[in-house]
Amino acid sequence: QGDIIDFENPIINDVIQLQQIGNNNELTAIQQLDGQTTYILTAEQDGNKNIGYIDQQGSNHESLLLQKGNSNTANLWSAGSNTKNTVYQDGNNNQVDSYIENDFSAKKSAFSYQEGNNNLINLNFLSGIINPTPNGLLIDQGGTGNMADVTIDNYNVPYLKIEQTGGAKVIIRNSDFNYPMK
Repeated sequence: QGDIIDFENPIINDVIQLQQIGNNNELTAIQQLDGQTTYILTAEQDGNKNIGYIDQQGSNHESLLLQKGNSNTANLWSAGSNTKNTVYQDGNNNQVDSYIENDFSAKKSAFSYQEGNNNLINLNFLSGIINPTPNGLLIDQGGTGNMADVTIDNYNVPYLKIEQTGGAKVIIRNSDFNYPMK
């Protein structure tokens, strides 16, 4: 199901919902907003070896990507304003690459959840302003052989929680310099 959006008369709180069922699906969503639009993007991929790429620039964006299956990849890039970025993966050998940067001290949350074995989360959680007070960050991994690699530009994050079960590895970096790959 899809809706046509008239960009000359933008709708506030626009929503896109996508669902892909099966293996080897590829999802690419690029949103460059005008600075006054809120966009919520919800995507679900059910199967193996799926790739989800969401790039949201500007305004008050929000993303949610759900992947069920093995060997799935989630790439989320949210920059330019308030963000909320959620990834849920259920299966083995899955990977999340997420970059979150906002220009305001208001909302900026991230939630990455993986259930399964040998999963990887790479998360860059940056502010783009001096002395930021970003909201929170939660990573939850269940299973064995999982890894979380987190880069933040300020240790003054009010809420930072990484929970792992079953023998996992955590790396937390603090850096003002980060060169993320898109």
